[in-house]
Amino acid sequence: MTLKRPFDASTLPALIMKIMKGSFEPVEGIYSHELRKLLLSMLHLDHNQRPTAAQIMCHPVMIKVIFKLYLDIGSIPCNKSVLSKSKRCLSVLLFENKYPHAVVLSSPPKAVVKSVSLGSEDKIGITGNGLLISWRIRPAISINSDEKRAEDQIPSYIPHVIDERVAINIISVVCGSSFCICLSDNGVVFAFGKASSGCLGLSCDRDINQPRIVESLFNHDIKSIACGPKHVLALSEENDIFVWGHGRSGCLGLGETGFQLLPQLVQITWKEKPEKIYCGADCSFVITKDSSVLACGSNRHNKLAMDSSEGHQIDETRVFTKIRSEPLHDARVVSVSSGKSHTVILNGTHFIYLHI
Repeated sequence: MTLKRPFDASTLPALIMKIMKGSFEPVEGIYSHELRKLLLSMLHLDHNQRPTAAQIMCHPVMIKVIFKLYLDIGSIPCNKSVLSKSKRCLSVLLFENKYPHAVVLSSPPKAVVKSVSLGSEDKIGITGNGLLISWRIRPAISINSDEKRAEDQIPSYIPHVIDERVAINIISVVCGSSFCICLSDNGVVFAFGKASSGCLGLSCDRDINQPRIVESLFNHDIKSIACGPKHVLALSEENDIFVWGHGRSGCLGLGETGFQLLPQLVQITWKEKPEKIYCGADCSFVITKDSSVLACGSNRHNKLAMDSSEGHQIDETRVFTKIRSEPLHDARVVSVSSGKSHTVILNGTHFIYLHI
């Protein structure tokens, strides 16, 4: 395709006329629909309708090739058999804008941290044997007491086990704004944090310092949890979804924007059952058994891909709705991650879609 001229004629006047009229041969059918669609947009007669260079580079057809180009530059082939025999050494690093370098978070003695979660006030980890730990800062040690510059301060965090009695078999933890939700290997959900967060799922008006069972979910075998800054989702083995917290922009999928103190069952109208759940800042996502993506909440900057192809903008959706925009309407999605104004979606062929 790159070796073909979009406009061709036997004489110069005829060539100029073709360019002015935007007349060119149809793109051959051997190319994909997405590639042909991109090429037609680049040759649009109205220059205001043509994509910019940045938009072309971000197009799903192009970005996969561009990523591969940058990842392969300077790469050195490695012997996989040698790498597989080496012992893995896991470290927890904390990056904060007030420190010039990453801070190493130490692990408890004879323990290895296998996963971490970061909230507005909490730094929580899970060890290999299911212990729930938090890191608390202690006064920084100055390298030079005469010159106490910010870059000379070395912050130090101390790991603490959070109530070993109930944290022995914790397999997952998520943190929001002043609260934490954790899940044990037997499907029991625990919560702790500030009552003012409204996301503990408990009928209490005081702060909870140690993990407490979310009683309304005790009779449900929960297999997955997710949270945003101010809302929580839980998925049971029966493929039921429970939500609680602040429902701004309809992120709870209950058809309203109200606050829910206790877990509420969400009615999903899609034909296939939910399998995975994800939360953004003010939105939520569900991946179903057929790899479809359902979303609800704020559609700021079309991060939920809910705007119509005719340009009609949708500010929010208050119930879980299938994403139907191309090329996601038939993509087999395996993972979703969302920020305040953008979303990244990964499909089964390791193809990444960006909605910004």
